Amino acid sequence: MIGRRVIEHRTRPAVMAVLWIALTAGLGGCTAPAPRGGTALATIDWTRNRPSIAPSDSEQTAAPAPRPSNGEPAALPVEVEQAAVPVPGPMKAEVAKVAPDTEAVPSTDAPEPLPEASLPVIELAALDPIDPEVQQAAASVQQAEAPGPPTVTPILPVDATVQPAGDEAALVDDNFLPVACTSCGKFHASGSAGAFGSSCGPGGCIPGRTKPCYHAEHATFIGRFASNLYHCLCCPDPCYEPTWVPEANASFFVDPARPRTQKRLRWDHAYSFWFPDRSEYFWARSFRGPGPQPRVPVTKNGKPVYGERILNYDQLYVYIEAALPRFSVFTEIPYRSTSPYLTAHHAGFADMNIGTKSLLLDCDLLQLAFQFKTYLPIGSVSEGLGNGHVSLEPSLIMALHLAPHTYLQGQIAEWIPLGGDPDYAGAILNYHLSMNHLLWQVLPDVPLIGTLEFNGWSFQDGAYTTPFLGPKSSSGDSYLSLGPGLRMSVCNFIDFGVGTAFALDSPNWGDPLIRSEVRIFY
Repeated sequence: MIGRRVIEHRTRPAVMAVLWIALTAGLGGCTAPAPRGGTALATIDWTRNRPSIAPSDSEQTAAPAPRPSNGEPAALPVEVEQAAVPVPGPMKAEVAKVAPDTEAVPSTDAPEPLPEASLPVIELAALDPIDPEVQQAAASVQQAEAPGPPTVTPILPVDATVQPAGDEAALVDDNFLPVACTSCGKFHASGSAGAFGSSCGPGGCIPGRTKPCYHAEHATFIGRFASNLYHCLCCPDPCYEPTWVPEANASFFVDPARPRTQKRLRWDHAYSFWFPDRSEYFWARSFRGPGPQPRVPVTKNGKPVYGERILNYDQLYVYIEAALPRFSVFTEIPYRSTSPYLTAHHAGFADMNIGTKSLLLDCDLLQLAFQFKTYLPIGSVSEGLGNGHVSLEPSLIMALHLAPHTYLQGQIAEWIPLGGDPDYAGAILNYHLSMNHLLWQVLPDVPLIGTLEFNGWSFQDGAYTTPFLGPKSSSGDSYLSLGPGLRMSVCNFIDFGVGTAFALDSPNWGDPLIRSEVRIFY
């Protein structure tokens, strides 16, 4: 069977070589036939040495050394004989060289060395610059794959010609994408570093603002104030965050401009309060009216006594305000105790008031609010705890930022009586200013603020009662006062302090008037 297969496939040299090697290995120690042309094959004694494939002539360097003596005999030498069996010519290049472990058999038909080949040099064309977006995406992928802390990849502006300069360079954060103007689509100009909030393109557009804004430098205080007021009205700062500032709301005689949910306890102690029924602001009419009457109608000399001249009083106020960011409602109920000279002493609840407050303008420079109070007559008129009629008091309140820790508070109000005595009741214009300044930063959130306050009441109409001369007109008179104060705020949660008002003229409403307050914020 094997012989027939060999005869049938003599025209296939590769198959013949494989079969012949298998046959030779099976018989062991047989003589391999020589190929046609006289080339002899090696004869190997398989009983003493295991077969191995010998490397080519170019790979052979030296025969391996015999195994060192360790009690076993060394390998025997291999007997090499010349084979006489002819082999077809095509098998000459395909027959493998077989060699023992100890000695390599050189080939008698070594192939000629191949000529060295040299590859042509290919010049690559210049690549186009990598697109910034592609570069950024590749950097992001590398950052995600690379171990260790992440690296920040700067985000390039869309307009590469726009670069920050001056103080603006310190404000640049590579983690944020620059925002362009909505009106012109450009970034902040590099030449406007000296003016915060100045324009970045044609028409004066500002990042974050929806319409053009214009800026002009001024050397005078009034000019700078006018320019900042223009920006506050027309171009509000998009980064401004409304918040309660203790220095801006530290006054004792000016109501805060910013609405805030709070509870306030106030105590007033006044000495030498002259003519309490003047314009029916504190009392109702005394002379032939419903107000308190003198305990002794006539003097020892027989002169009639028409009304009270002067008194001292203490008044405790409970004020509650509920606020939204720009609107609030409030109510205030006082408890009054009077100590007059000519009339009887009384104590009890006085006229209460309710009101609303609306923040009209809110920026870092200025807060402007409109407040409306309504006084309700709940106190006893005959005991001097109320005036017996409804009164209205609209007012404008402001807080002006003058310096980093200095504010000017102001309020102007018109007190308007409704339904009072037609001869006595009269309107009163009252105005108040307070300069607030940080004196000591006890802790970062515990400031001690000093105030200097001016107060004025100008009587536009009405009358008052003198003890011995009877009624006199109030129109054209004014009461003025001035005094310092101290207020401490703790964690923007609670504040307390004392303010004073000393009379600048006489008569007056309190000389002095001492006011103490505690406010709790929610």
